[in-house]
Amino acid sequence: VAVGNMHGPASQQNLGRRLLAARGFRRAGKVMATLYPSAAVFVIGDLNTVPGARQLAGLLARGLRSCQRRLGELVTHGRRRTIDDVYFRRRVVRPLRHHTTRTVSDHRGYGVTCAVRPRTTKKG
Repeated sequence: VAVGNMHGPASQQNLGRRLLAARGFRRAGKVMATLYPSAAVFVIGDLNTVPGARQLAGLLARGLRSCQRRLGELVTHGRRRTIDDVYFRRRVVRPLRHHTTRTVSDHRGYGVTCAVRPRTTKKG
């Protein structure tokens, strides 16, 4: 299992910050795919953007998918924003359920339970 934690730039409605976020997500997707080509990969954190936003294309291109989109979006910031997420490698991971927890922060804690396929080894 490989986990990468990210904090995306805030105010991504600003073009410069959106481009910075896109570059960071692209790099994260590439690093995780290169270092861990067959592992159960997770990229988690306060991404400061909604699931499916264009700047997340770098994660999607590497086969990572959003738990928020797969399981139904839960509010993680304020009263209506879904900006915290867990992206997973779909070939190896299956999200089962998720929840949020109130915290002292302006974000809610976001937790996901997933099933991970065991690695098979070749005998011989």
